[in-house]
Amino acid sequence: MADIIGYAHQTKGQPQSVLTIRCGDDSIECGSRFKYIKPEFPMSYNNLVNAVREAIEKEAAENDNKFITDKKQEVKEAPSYDFNLLMKEFQGLVEAIMDESPDNAAKITSTVEHYLGKGKKASEITPYQAEFLYLINEDLKNL
Repeated sequence: MADIIGYAHQTKGQPQSVLTIRCGDDSIECGSRFKYIKPEFPMSYNNLVNAVREAIEKEAAENDNKFITDKKQEVKEAPSYDFNLLMKEFQGLVEAIMDESPDNAAKITSTVEHYLGKGKKASEITPYQAEFLYLINEDLKNL
């Protein structure tokens, strides 16, 4: 994936290279995800940075600046799951659901197979699959 695919070339009579980002006649394969970027400009790092900045600012102005922020993105740590605790919870949930009605066995099997695959059983879950067990438990709580 790329944000910009450009074609650097010399134009007749000019010593400086030009970077083509959009070609009107499709004779050059290039393009950009930036809607308002200039189609062509003198090739330099600063010119590219300025062209991208201008394109972003134009698009932001068109969308009332709702996509531009100075806030840093918060990186959230992935949750960790206690496999043994989740397995005990699973067993308790299954027991409670089966006490309500033995006919609920099909629903339990369907829930487990949804996350683990057809024919798989909760007893086959490994500690590396604790997140699946967590999801199964959440679904079983809603039965």
